[in-house]
Amino acid sequence: YKAPGPDGIPNIILQKSANCIIDYLFYIYSAILSNRWYYNGWKEFTTVVIKKPGKPSYQTPKAIGI
Repeated sequence: YKAPGPDGIPNIILQKSANCIIDYLFYIYSAILSNRWYYNGWKEFTTVVIKKPGKPSYQTPKAIGI
């Protein structure tokens, strides 16, 4: 399972409860979009770099293929 985001909710919780919360989320997101209000927490994310065996140091920009 993936690590939780800044809100602390693991993705597996959202996946397993999708059928129960989908209607609520629809109304919440519709209201957010129609009012043009965006929660700053949604603009935050955490990136974790997992080093692959045999790759050079990730301190050099060329080591990371994006």
